[in-house]
Amino acid sequence: MAKFNTKEFFQKLNFRYKLSILNESTLGEVWSVRLTRLKVFLLSFLLFVVLFALNTFLLFKTPLKRFSPGYLDAEMHTELVSKSMQLDSLLTEFKKQEEYINAIRNLMMGNIKIDEIVPIDSLALKERERTFIEKSDREREFTENFENEEKYNLSVLETPRNQHLMVFSPPANGVISERFQLKQHHGIDIITAPNESVVSVMDGTVVLAEFTINEGYVIQVQHANNFISIYKNNSILLKKAGDKVKSGETIAIVGTNKQGGGHLHFELWRDGVPLNPESYIVF
Repeated sequence: MAKFNTKEFFQKLNFRYKLSILNESTLGEVWSVRLTRLKVFLLSFLLFVVLFALNTFLLFKTPLKRFSPGYLDAEMHTELVSKSMQLDSLLTEFKKQEEYINAIRNLMMGNIKIDEIVPIDSLALKERERTFIEKSDREREFTENFENEEKYNLSVLETPRNQHLMVFSPPANGVISERFQLKQHHGIDIITAPNESVVSVMDGTVVLAEFTINEGYVIQVQHANNFISIYKNNSILLKKAGDKVKSGETIAIVGTNKQGGGHLHFELWRDGVPLNPESYIVF
């Protein structure tokens, strides 16, 4: 095997070559340049670096970047999501405008009386309210059976008559999912088992028992020392306004959440000020 000759290698790199351009008619030399292999290599490398830098600049700093593979995929996805959200908002507004125009048309044609006009958003909800208020035969049967069973519920106990001792019972058995916040959430949310009993936290009188569109069946109980307990999102009410209730007595059945479990929103007020129920009740 031939031995590598360093001196001969560098001589070949520095060996000069002449590149000439001749006139075809006169064979006279028009232009010439003398190069070595080393210069050719360095010039080629420099040209590659310049072209690479120019290509990078064009791809990242000019609109040509839109033609690079894979760039438009992410950008178009973001733009499509934004346009879809705008389209959904426009469709919602269009439906509201259509309902408004239909209401005005019916009013002008005499199909709706003036005193029957309600906000557009509650037109459909009024029908839902009427449907929810009317109990089916199964609901009436369930309510009667439940009330008969609760007559012998041992959890309804007489509490000592002591005006200085305020003993509150938990409104339902469950886990707190959202806690009290003075400016945003005037109560607590309790996750329970389906059809769980809602009980009065203390002796009192039912002052309100009705169905609301936004909060389902709501019941309020007035207690001693200006305490008021509020139970929202119930599926069935077992008491009516004016009924006297004992501490721990069942007054309603919890409603359901999106997952199909029980859900109760509970609030405790005194003198018009919302209180943190966890400061008075052990859950």
